[in-house]
Amino acid sequence: MRQTVATVGVVALLLLAGCGSLLGGQDTATPAQTDASTARPTATPDGTAADPTATATGSPTATDSPTPTGSPTPTDSPTPTATPTDSPTPTPTATATPTQAPTATPTATPNGSDAPDVAVRGGNLSVDEDAVYADVQELLGTDVEPPTVYVRDEMPALERYNDRLAADPFYDAFGYGSEFINTSVYHGQATQNRIVVMPRNASERQEKTLLAHEYVHWMQFHSDVVDTSGFGEFVDDSDSQQVAAGLVEGASVYVTDAYVDRYLNTSWNQTQELREQYERGPAGRRLFRARYLYGSRYIHSQVESPRNVSWLYNESTPTPVTTEQLIHGYTPNEEPERNLTIAVNATGNWTDVSNHYDTQGEVVVRTMLRAELNRSAASTAATGWGSDHVARLRHADNESRRGFAWALRWDDAGEADEFASAFDRWRAERPASDETAYRLVRVDSQTVTVFAGDDAFVANATASGTNGNVTVATGN
Repeated sequence: MRQTVATVGVVALLLLAGCGSLLGGQDTATPAQTDASTARPTATPDGTAADPTATATGSPTATDSPTPTGSPTPTDSPTPTATPTDSPTPTPTATATPTQAPTATPTATPNGSDAPDVAVRGGNLSVDEDAVYADVQELLGTDVEPPTVYVRDEMPALERYNDRLAADPFYDAFGYGSEFINTSVYHGQATQNRIVVMPRNASERQEKTLLAHEYVHWMQFHSDVVDTSGFGEFVDDSDSQQVAAGLVEGASVYVTDAYVDRYLNTSWNQTQELREQYERGPAGRRLFRARYLYGSRYIHSQVESPRNVSWLYNESTPTPVTTEQLIHGYTPNEEPERNLTIAVNATGNWTDVSNHYDTQGEVVVRTMLRAELNRSAASTAATGWGSDHVARLRHADNESRRGFAWALRWDDAGEADEFASAFDRWRAERPASDETAYRLVRVDSQTVTVFAGDDAFVANATASGTNGNVTVATGN
């Protein structure tokens, strides 16, 4: 099992502080399209699924988008932050049932004397920001002092964050490419102090949903109705960071879907578009969107009303702690992570640079395979994940020479066979320009190790042991 490395203020630092990189370009409406708020349409939200980022040994943190520095000054640009610190991990055990949260006094309509007054700085919006805020408050049944919204033409931190993901050696070795975030379309992000949006020729509907999504995050910071203040202590690696991000981002998507359903004259919603983005996007963007999509799908399956979203964050609620559980709707007791340890005997000129053997999770297995295989093949091969750990190695004389030992344990021998077969097909489909070498070694009936990186490292490395304990040795 994992060694716990929990977070301090995980929601504020890791997730919400910048999680609004939100569905940039999520709507299919053309920029010229306008949408007036109308009576509630008949469409209902559809649940479906979305990905992680690594934290250990130089990998990007699992913030769903750039995490701002926390300064309320309008000149700040968001930057990725948040590193886990030690603390015990609570294991949810109770079998809870969502209950309707107490209904707060509805907020006044925008035409009332107590209408919210959202301050807008730095530019103009094409929609009534106060009306959207009032509508989101009505959905959640809360009353929170409105934020200041800063309008920007550019968000340079998005480019920096994309570049950071693209530069991660693990993602590079396993074919994720360089495009994780589509920085040419509209985006937003929320901190405890402010909201920043980059409209980028968004339609009226797109601006409304962008604001609604970020407003939900604002209320996650400031409202007991969607209180996440005690949430996230299970975070200890990239996989669980993805889950925490998915449960927070997914809630924002879920409430935004409810906003679209009630107030906009359209059958479209963010979850539907996320599914399309996930399916048609390049590997890196599919990974980035996974947390939104799988988080949204999970919350749609668990919550009946925006008024009881906060149930998800109760300590007694058995919410997922692995992406396998998030994707398939399991509780921790229904599908616990399997025991797995990895030890590295680095000999010759190779050095183990892992200060934490990170866990990537089913979502990385799934999105990695999906880059070269069809959806069915990738899904089938990723299902049955039990646990994994990654060791990162570097050549002492040449730091550009890298190697990875990725141990994966599966639920049974048949699942391990399916992954091994799919990995062989994935490797065969890799482009000729891919200079990374790959080799899969069967360690035991349920466990394999994938070597990737430098030709000599992959050719000479060995893996031995049992299903729960893998020992990797390097050659010269």
